[in-house]
Order: sequence, then C-alpha cells, then structure tokens
Amino acid sequence: MPCTVRILSAILVTAGSIIVASTATAQNQTAAELHAEFAPAYANYLSVYLDDDDTNDDVGPPSPFDDTLAAMNAIAAGDNTDEATRALIWMGGRAAASMRPDRPALKDAIDRLIPAVQKPGVTDATKLTAIDFLDHSAWIGGQAFTLETLDRLGFDAESDEVTARLELAKATNTAIGNKGLDPAKLDELQAELSRIIERFPGTNAADVARDYQSIAPDPIGTTAPLTFGADRRGTTHQLADYEGRVVVLHFWSFWCGACRQRLPEERALVESYADRPFALIGMNGDFDPILADVYTEMQDLDWPNILIGSSFAPIVRRYGFNAWPTFMIIDHTGTVRYLQTFEADELEAAVAELVAEAESAAIQ
Repeated sequence: MPCTVRILSAILVTAGSIIVASTATAQNQTAAELHAEFAPAYANYLSVYLDDDDTNDDVGPPSPFDDTLAAMNAIAAGDNTDEATRALIWMGGRAAASMRPDRPALKDAIDRLIPAVQKPGVTDATKLTAIDFLDHSAWIGGQAFTLETLDRLGFDAESDEVTARLELAKATNTAIGNKGLDPAKLDELQAELSRIIERFPGTNAADVARDYQSIAPDPIGTTAPLTFGADRRGTTHQLADYEGRVVVLHFWSFWCGACRQRLPEERALVESYADRPFALIGMNGDFDPILADVYTEMQDLDWPNILIGSSFAPIVRRYGFNAWPTFMIIDHTGTVRYLQTFEADELEAAVAELVAEAESAAIQ
C-alpha cells in the first residue's frame, strides 16, 4: 500500500472508530441520525479499499456497518412505527447496494418492511420512500418477485400521492422487465399511464407517468426522458433546460470499478467542451443518497449528479440495459442518439460529432 494511503488509513481508523463508537453507544437516535453518521464513515472506509490495488494489506479504517446494523435493528424492533419502517428501508438498501447483493438479507428486510409500513403512525413521506425502495431494490429478485411484493402493500384511505405512486409502480413493473419494455404490453401500459394522469392530477406520480408515455421498444431515435431528476443540490434537471445542447447521461455507481475509472475521462470532456453546446449529467445508481453525496464530494465531481436510486431504477429498466457504466447521448433536438457502453475514444468521437451538429444548426 502506498505511504500516503497508509497515513490516510491511520487517520481514518481513528475517525471511523469515533463514529462507530458513537453509533453503538448513542441512545435515542433516529434512523436518519444513524444514517447521517454511517455515510461519511463508510465512504471513508470504501475510499481506501476502492482506490487501493494492494488488496492483501489489512491496514485501513474499520467498517461501521455492523455497529450501525445493530442499532438499526434495535430501532426496527421499537414502538415508533415510522422510525422502524425507515430503519428497515435502510437495512434493505444496504443489502441491495452492491454488485453482489445479499439476497437473503434483502428478502428478510422486505418481509419485515411490508407489515411495518402498513401500521398506523407511518407518515406519507415514509410510505413513499418505502414504495421507491421496493420499486428499485426488489428487482434484485426479478420482475415476478417485485410484482408480488408490491401486491402485498395495501394502504387504506391514503393520500393521492401515495396511491398514485403505488399504482404507477405496479403498472410499470408489469410491462417492463429486466430487458426493457415488453412490446406486447405497451398498449396496456399506456392505458394505465393515462388513467393515473387523469385520476391523480398534480401528483409527482402523474408527472412521472406523463414522462413514461414516450416509452418505446427501441429508444434510439425517440425523445429523451422529459425529466432527468434532482441533483445532490436539490435542483431538478429537465430535458427542456438543455435545449440546443448535446447531453450525455452517464449511468454509474461508486461501487462499480469500471464506472469510477471513467471519471477522469468525463472531467476532461467537461473541461474540453466548457464553452460549447454540451452538458454531462451523472445518473448515480447508488441506493444511499447521503453516501452518494459524500463520495461525490470526495471525488470533486463538479457536474450535476442525479440520484436515480439503484441499478434497477425505473429509468434503467425503461431503457432495457444492465451494463454499468452505460451512456445515453441526447442530441441538440432532444433525441436519443446513443445508448451503449463506450470505450474512451468512442465516447469522445460521438460527442464531437453531435456537438458539431448542434453548432451547425445554431448557425443556420
């Protein structure tokens, strides 16, 4: 291990131990507070091992996972149903958040989450978070398991937002498998999307359903997603914001080594095309928003990064890809021109071609 990494490791061992100790001994902490302590400690832990080629060296910060898991389990067994639900969502998210998910732990968390989220006292915000988690992460078990899981949810007299979000999750998961849209179910999906938009106007689910209406079996040549999502600063990015520009959406996660290797290349693209009609947006597939935010800050990524929730997020399934990283390149008219993995020189060549088209169109 390089000397600088050894020094960093020693520093992080101390810092990580403090955070872990506080997690293990703190009383009356909420799931959110535990999460907020866990994320920077875990990011520090990962930063050493992810960036170190000498995998046989044990020197490094301790993982805060076991202590935080024990504390979350205690919350999940408590009387506060909203806090218990949030703790179970965290536990399920950690089980899902890697290239080799812990499927038994994920299934256990889901089996505990389903009855917990339906108890009195759980807020709408927590219910929406639970639906999002199930929509994203149950997919590790496959399409049939996801639908079975969503069907186990039943809320009485809920807000339109909760009801619409659950119905949208069921509709999209019925028509969209791990290879993308089933063309035979397109008409059924469109009918369900129209029904959600008409029945639940003004909800976020209706806006997402409207975006889904542009779905097609082959995305090349179709209109790009109308809404990309909110970045780590809370700013929502929409296709209309980038009119006249070439947009590269990079689908990546920090657990993905091949994705991290592309970051220097992307930084060079952003610098090279700073004064031209071009934008790069990261579409981060990490489940944990705080952890993703910490890691993005550590890497000094100064282009927008949108948290899509997981590598099984609806936008990923919608376009039917499962290779990470994947790049979607949208031309200046808002049309999807590429959706594929690229070698470094191939990506730059595609960007150069489409930026030249955009500049030519602006002159005419």
